Amino acid sequence: MAIAIEVKIKGVHDMVLEHDIDVPMSDGALLKANLFRPDDGGKYPVLMTFGPYSNDIHFSQHRQASWDSMIEDNPEILDHSSGRWMVFETPDPESWVPHGYVVIRVDSRGAAKSPGKLDANSPQEFADFHDAIEWAGAQPWCNGKVGLLGISYYACGQWMVAAGRPKHLAAILPWQGTCDFYRGAPARGVFSATASSACGGAASSARASAAKPAHPGSRVLPPRAFSKGRYAPPAAITLRVPLDKNRPPEA
Repeated sequence: MAIAIEVKIKGVHDMVLEHDIDVPMSDGALLKANLFRPDDGGKYPVLMTFGPYSNDIHFSQHRQASWDSMIEDNPEILDHSSGRWMVFETPDPESWVPHGYVVIRVDSRGAAKSPGKLDANSPQEFADFHDAIEWAGAQPWCNGKVGLLGISYYACGQWMVAAGRPKHLAAILPWQGTCDFYRGAPARGVFSATASSACGGAASSARASAAKPAHPGSRVLPPRAFSKGRYAPPAAITLRVPLDKNRPPEA
């Protein structure tokens, strides 16, 4: 059901929230999402995030220290937004919808209200992300273009799903997120569990409450090149940086 919500500083468009909508996957699963759109029946580009941190957990509840720091260091943020709909590492709909965008936050499979098994940064999650993009691009409120914008966890998945080239994907803007889990996880030659533990803890908390190279010099590797690891998109993975000539991935 669509719920009308008020924006603090109105732009061209008023905003409507559609809460807990179903996003169908190719295997029949229904993931949950919150959708913020202009309230005028038009068609607009979509900004999508896809991840496990829950659409309904406010930024301040997820990371109180980060919220306090943001408000203290940048108080002007609340001059342009009530902050009511801010969620960690995702776009604030009050900053985008009034200017003609649809903002969609999808809870990944097994996270928050989305049923299934949580498998963070896995081929299944990237395949689901692909399905969500294609679904959004075909909706009556979308102009056929879907962009991705997010930080950290919500950035990493952008690289992976973009390698599959969904036809409705128009742009990505990944902030502070690795495009290579093999090189992004180790630190100085020793595997670091810090990032994995942080992401896993946040995802658990939320749960409780083919392709062509996109850049010159990159290579597209088949999934078998990563068969001993967990990370590969459905068809292939694109590496932005050239591989070390003397250390090719193990086939």
